[in-house]
Amino acid sequence: MYQPVSDEAIMRLVMPHARRSGGWILDGFPASLAQARALDDELEESGGALDHVILLEGLGDEELIHRVLSGRLHSQAIGMVYHLERDPPPKLELRLDPGPFVNLDDDTEETIRRRLAAYHREADALQGHYAGKKILVTVDAGRSIEEISGDILAVLGRRT
Repeated sequence: MYQPVSDEAIMRLVMPHARRSGGWILDGFPASLAQARALDDELEESGGALDHVILLEGLGDEELIHRVLSGRLHSQAIGMVYHLERDPPPKLELRLDPGPFVNLDDDTEETIRRRLAAYHREADALQGHYAGKKILVTVDAGRSIEEISGDILAVLGRRT
């Protein structure tokens, strides 16, 4: 059963790496306003701050659930996540990822709905927090991977 990791445990895992790095991208963190405030405090102590927070928005819960249940595969060899329709695993003859490719036990509708409910409980507060800092950028995630990636790279100041 899916249980979120405590804020304290997450901070102990993330911050040592963030302090040593010149730049990084976090996916799915912070997941709560408490984590966001703790991250802000930790970064402020070391003289840093977040430059951007990118919100991928545009898909409804039903579309997200459909995407996961209709073809998400995990590589047991290298840990990559693929999608049969949108981002399939490389062909075996290319030797980029030998697989095997499996569905995770928690890729169920029930688990996904619980995760989405947890996300929705915190999303408005997180968006308000980062919008108030003027670092929130919204990217339309209902488009192709190439378009989404291009927008994210543009936010980060990279050419596509």
